[in-house]
Amino acid sequence: MEKQEPPAYDQSGPGVYEPGTTDQPPAYIPPTQPQQYPQQPYPQGQQQAYPPGVQAAYPPGVQPVGVYTAQPPGSTVIVRQPTGPMPNDYLIFAIFVTFCCCLPCGIVAIMKASETKNRWHAGDNEGAVRNSQEAKKWATIALVCGILTYVCTAGFLIVYYLFIFSYLYSY
Repeated sequence: MEKQEPPAYDQSGPGVYEPGTTDQPPAYIPPTQPQQYPQQPYPQGQQQAYPPGVQAAYPPGVQPVGVYTAQPPGSTVIVRQPTGPMPNDYLIFAIFVTFCCCLPCGIVAIMKASETKNRWHAGDNEGAVRNSQEAKKWATIALVCGILTYVCTAGFLIVYYLFIFSYLYSY
């Protein structure tokens, strides 16, 4: 069997431009100034939607809340914004009781604390407050369990050594 060569690649045809011909596409000329979008006043409490790729300018110390996405024309977009300060997530307390007191309850407290931040940034105020309270509850349960474990262990060791010493000195 003789080895056959594949057919040669045909570079002619639509979409192929050769240098020096008149059918070349026009060269791209980048704009000299960035495109300016008109600034319109928005009522208090509404967000301004910016076109994709445009960086919004915020006053110093103000951070944007929510996600800006391009929507098809004519669609309605509802943006839920958190109001007021973010509830305490008790993350430091949860981490402390996880390592020092009770591992299982502390892990649940850490999960609830991280879910507090997630819900707050998603705009779910009630869910953030509920998870904050649950994180505090689970961290407190872990603290109480840890303290009870340490007290019971200390009591057991005291009784154990007293029993051993009384047995040794009775002979």
